[in-house]
Amino acid sequence: MRQTEATLYLDIYLFINFALDVLCLYFTGCVFCLAMHAGKLALGAALGSAFALLCTLFPGNRAVTALIAVGMSALMCEIAFAPTNRRQRMRLLLFFYIFSALFAGMVSCLYALLPQLLLAFAPQTPSRGRLLFALCICLCCLALFFALRAFRMRSGEKSIDVTVIVAGAAVRLHCFADSGNLLTEPFSGLPVILCAERKFSAYEAQTARRLRLIPASGVGGHTLLRGFLPDSVIVCNRKHGEKKQAVVAFSDAPFPVECDGIVPTGLL
Repeated sequence: MRQTEATLYLDIYLFINFALDVLCLYFTGCVFCLAMHAGKLALGAALGSAFALLCTLFPGNRAVTALIAVGMSALMCEIAFAPTNRRQRMRLLLFFYIFSALFAGMVSCLYALLPQLLLAFAPQTPSRGRLLFALCICLCCLALFFALRAFRMRSGEKSIDVTVIVAGAAVRLHCFADSGNLLTEPFSGLPVILCAERKFSAYEAQTARRLRLIPASGVGGHTLLRGFLPDSVIVCNRKHGEKKQAVVAFSDAPFPVECDGIVPTGLL
C-alpha cells in the first residue's frame, strides 16, 4: 500500500484548534445564557486542542477515540461553565459536542479543498496555502466572536417572572435577567437572585433559619449580602415554568422601575 507523508506545523495546528474550541465554548455559553470567564474558556480550549493533537499524532480505534472525545467535551464544559445540575450538564455536553463536531467537519472540508483552490487561483505559491488558511480561520473566528459578544450584550437583559417557594408559600417577583449578575453562594456554588427585602418581610422567621451570607463587591468595596436558601425557585421562561435551585439575597440598591429583583441569566 502506498504511504503518504504530511507535514504538521505544530504551532499552527494548536492555534487553529484552540481558536475553534474557544469559539465553540463561547457560542455554547451564549446559547444557554451562561456567565463566562475568559480564563476558564481558555483552559477548556487548551485542553481540547491538546487532545486533538494527541489524536492526530497517535491515531487509534475510531470508536474508542469518539468515546474519549465525549468525555473530553464533558470535561471542557465542566471547566468552562461549572454546570450546577445533571440536566444542565447533559444539555451543555450534547449541544457543545454536536456543534463542535459539525464546525470541525466544515473546517476540515475547507482544508481538504484548499490545495485545489490554490492550484486554480495561485499555482505559483502552493506552499503559502496552509498559513493563509490558518490566518483566514483565525480572522473568521475573531469576527464571529465579536458578533456573538455584541449579540450577547444587546440581549443581556430582559424581563422575567420568578416564583420563590419559602415555607410552602409562593412569593412572586418580576425581575430582570442580567448577565452581569455573577454572584454565587460560596459553599454550594448556586446562583444568586437579588431582590428587595420587603418582598419577604412576612417570612422573616423562615428566612432566618435558612440564612446565607453572599460575598459581593462593587464601587463601594466588598460587602456581605444577607439572604436565604428557598425551597425552590420557579423561573417562568417562554410561557412555561421551570424549577431551579438558587439563593435569594437582599440588596438595598435601587432596582429598575417595576422590577423586584435581578436574576442571573444562568438560571434561564
